Amino acid sequence: MPNLLKSVQQETEVDLSTIKINAIATIGILFAVGFSLFLSRLYQGFGEWTTNLAATLAFATFFLVVIFLQVILIKDIGRIGTIVFLQTGALLIPFIFHLSGFILIGILLAYLLIFWGSYSGKNELQYSMKVRTFRFAKFILPKAITGLSLFVAASYMSVFHEQGIMVSAETFRRIVLPAESIIKIAMPGVSLEDTFTVTLEKSNPELTELSFEEREAAVEEQRGRIAKLLQYNFESRDTLIDILYNAYIVNMRELSANRRISILFVLGIVLFVLVRSIGAPLSWLVALIATAIYEILLAVGFAVVVLETKSKEIVLLK
Repeated sequence: MPNLLKSVQQETEVDLSTIKINAIATIGILFAVGFSLFLSRLYQGFGEWTTNLAATLAFATFFLVVIFLQVILIKDIGRIGTIVFLQTGALLIPFIFHLSGFILIGILLAYLLIFWGSYSGKNELQYSMKVRTFRFAKFILPKAITGLSLFVAASYMSVFHEQGIMVSAETFRRIVLPAESIIKIAMPGVSLEDTFTVTLEKSNPELTELSFEEREAAVEEQRGRIAKLLQYNFESRDTLIDILYNAYIVNMRELSANRRISILFVLGIVLFVLVRSIGAPLSWLVALIATAIYEILLAVGFAVVVLETKSKEIVLLK
């Protein structure tokens, strides 16, 4: 019978770092798919516009948080490159039926910029004595946000190139109606839901003082001028939003394929500039969230900080 008091049981230390790395990569992939899914819904007009926009921003934010944290937590830059490749590749999943040269180039540029940011961040981390997340963010997030902005523009061009730059009436309304507040600055009381006649009466109150025949003649004269300008013949009883949408459809159908692509490029550039313009505040938000999560991960033992010579901080997954 063995002597249990003298028996020595060696405790085997289990290395969980690989499991944790796979978990980080998987979470990043899920956030990437969520971001891309709601972006696709936003373009195609599925569901509530505000809900899709809020979800797109939320998933993009947390995807960037994962990109930021994995540079700190994963030591091997080669493994980071593979993970970033899988994460950016996952952006294609919701757009699988809208594949085109635009979106493939957008994915490639997004991967290169995100990996460039990750490489820059890892290189900075190697020469830093301490992990200072907000300073560290300047090396990663601007490039990663630029990459995502390019993907947003490229996926937009891919979806609408397939539709011949045509959009549904509902999607057009969602795009144009928010500009109503700007119109009201120049013409108070005017709504895009008003008919052409009502709009003229609101902007020119003296029309209501004319006789019925004189008012009809004035409205018809203005209708003819605007119809010539828009190159679309409409009725005075049509609403402004319907006039704009129908004029858009008629004019787009008459454009050549090359002109449509040129317009699509211009729209893509405008969209890229608009999305990239929120980069600074988004970068601060991502850095703030990433810092909080990083401190929580250290507190719960997900990762540890060890000290080497000259008190340099080294973050390890244990």
